[in-house]
Amino acid sequence: MNVSENPRGESEGIRLPHTFFSDYMPVASSLSELKVVLYVIYMINKKSGVLPGITTAELSDSKYLKDILSTEARSFEDIIQAALESAASTGILLHMPITIAGKQEDVYFLNNGGSEKAIAGIRNGKLNLMELLQNREEDTNREEINIFTLYEENIGILTPMIAEQLKEAQQTYPASWIKDAFQEASSLNKRNWRYIERILERWSQEGREHGSSGRYIKENDPDRYFKGKYGHIVRR
Repeated sequence: MNVSENPRGESEGIRLPHTFFSDYMPVASSLSELKVVLYVIYMINKKSGVLPGITTAELSDSKYLKDILSTEARSFEDIIQAALESAASTGILLHMPITIAGKQEDVYFLNNGGSEKAIAGIRNGKLNLMELLQNREEDTNREEINIFTLYEENIGILTPMIAEQLKEAQQTYPASWIKDAFQEASSLNKRNWRYIERILERWSQEGREHGSSGRYIKENDPDRYFKGKYGHIVRR
């Protein structure tokens, strides 16, 4: 995954869901499980792309996690499994079993809008799992972008509502897609976030190689909210 797994010696913080404190901590059964969940959140925060998640196989192979749990009486695998199940049951993490090359993997994602949309898209067939996983792997090798700087340079002053939408987009789409979508919209003098969002939605549905921006849904189309990637969940 090209992500350093050792948090020691690094100064940057991680984002903890508010439900970690309100829902998970009161029911955490042991300190070892709490350590596992914090580590999972840390590793997911370090990743990028459409599907920033972590597999049980990655956790089982983690030397760092084995070190911090080495004094526990329970087996390493039992602690990990119990921690993941507890975090999923309280809504901190989202669990999705997937099959790759005939082998089943359990993948866990932070429970946020981006992950929910990606998982829903996979389950209803609108998003291709293997393509998304490939995008995630490729994106870890690319320069990170600051979506807020892109917005201010290409559109204007940020508002709290737009900032939340930008955060969700950054969790949902690869960094390269976001950068290119801003560039395309700017070249067409379509300097608004909704237009850029429609570009990203279209790419996620049809792939980057299909169509041109001129084929996007028109701004005043009354059916625009029913034609997008998540139109299946919007009722008239």
